Amino acid sequence: MVITAVYARCSALERLEQWDDLEWLAERIKVPWVIGGDFNVIKNGSEKLGGLHVIQQEVVDFVQCINNCALTEIQFSGSVYTWWNGRIEEECIFKV
Repeated sequence: MVITAVYARCSALERLEQWDDLEWLAERIKVPWVIGGDFNVIKNGSEKLGGLHVIQQEVVDFVQCINNCALTEIQFSGSVYTWWNGRIEEECIFKV
């Protein structure tokens, strides 16, 4: 089994390079593969509450990478949102 930890860039352009790197790895890894970490992008708008608007092209690029790598999301139980910016009211942001 291969375990890969990801801390994706904040820049959408730099993330595209990382998605290319993951796709390159996916072509070469022939054993079970687990990827986790902070991808700095979401798969759909329901994974985030508050903050800046979701840029649809970034979502499309991320989902395309997931599909190209033949990845499947691991289901979990617990809190829906796993990250909170610590602020209250309209400045509050929650993310999966």
